[in-house]
Amino acid sequence: MSAGPEEQGSMRRLRAWFGGDSDPRPDMEYVIVGEAFQTPSKGEAFAFSVVIRTAWQDGQRAVERIRKRAGLYASLVDEQVTVVTRCVLRSYPPNLAAEAETHLNAKLEQLARAGLPDTTLTWRARAEVAVAAEVQTLQQAAWTRALEQGALHEYSQQIVTNYTELATKWRQLLVALGVHEFDADQPPAPYLTRHLLRLAAQPQEAPNIVDRLAEQRESKDRDLLNAVAQAVSNTANVDLLEFELAHNSALSRLMEWAGLPVNDWSNPSPSRPTSAGRP
Repeated sequence: MSAGPEEQGSMRRLRAWFGGDSDPRPDMEYVIVGEAFQTPSKGEAFAFSVVIRTAWQDGQRAVERIRKRAGLYASLVDEQVTVVTRCVLRSYPPNLAAEAETHLNAKLEQLARAGLPDTTLTWRARAEVAVAAEVQTLQQAAWTRALEQGALHEYSQQIVTNYTELATKWRQLLVALGVHEFDADQPPAPYLTRHLLRLAAQPQEAPNIVDRLAEQRESKDRDLLNAVAQAVSNTANVDLLEFELAHNSALSRLMEWAGLPVNDWSNPSPSRPTSAGRP
């Protein structure tokens, strides 16, 4: 029967103790790198490419002697390795080369631990598994898209963070300039939102943007004032309740646009007097 790696290691330590050699030489090793071969993946549509590296050891024997002795067992080991490789890789899809390689190497390690009959020669093998060229092309395209999307996602997150900070600072500046009233607990008025975004994205255009903002605010303020004045002039001729319901939508939109608080006028106040002859 063959001597396992642990037994050989114990013998070396024992010889080193009797001989006074505290630093024994490492075992000599004969390494064979096999030719790449193809074996089917799951589904039979594609094949994995496999390279097996086999290392032979036999204590302190010279490499040439190890090579000759390995030749007596090479065909047996190759057959076992081929069978295990084919069985393992046929259970993996053609795009999972890394997972298949890990599983295969675990099986090869288990197989090598069983040893060889009637010899002190030992061996170990490592497999390198690669996907087919067609699969690699598909994976490259998929990863390119994934990386592009990931980079765009990170860029978008950074832009949102930057714009949020800049828009808040611009809003505070507009308050200092008297263009806008700032309430930290309330979102900006709709008319202001697009200008804040432009200020964050194009700070070099700040003077022109602020000018347009001030002009639009003044224009909307005039529209609101005219609407209120028209409402007051119509109160003598129109029932107050009907007037309120008819003009509520328009007035609310103007006040929301201007950033003014809007009360809930959907229901008339129960304490409000009604016109004569009306319920």
